[in-house]
Amino acid sequence: MVVFSISGVAKLFSPETATEFFTSIWQIDAAFVRIGVIGVSIAELVLAAFLALRPKMITPPLVGCCFFLASLVIGGSYAGQDIACGCFGGLIESRINETYFFKNTALLLVSLFLLKASSRVQLTQMEATQ
Repeated sequence: MVVFSISGVAKLFSPETATEFFTSIWQIDAAFVRIGVIGVSIAELVLAAFLALRPKMITPPLVGCCFFLASLVIGGSYAGQDIACGCFGGLIESRINETYFFKNTALLLVSLFLLKASSRVQLTQMEATQ
């Protein structure tokens, strides 16, 4: 939840680094990419709110897993290049390096744990109502 909050706010205030990174990947107009970066930032803030306010829902941890898995896949194509990824906008420097992979793998594992815990809660609630 904290990671999504910080990342979302940082990219809203300073989307340039993320825009540059994704423009280099997709080779499309930076204006479109910037809109996408802002959209993802808002999605991260909504996800953080759902994780905080509705911890027993299964959807937020599932979306979190997808975010971190996508980060690992995208970062994997740049492994060993040590380039700025813009994960936290231009406010907090973040690069695709060993730390990036360790951090995102750890966050993916935490998200998977939350997903498992929330699915157990929902299963227990479903059994209680039957």
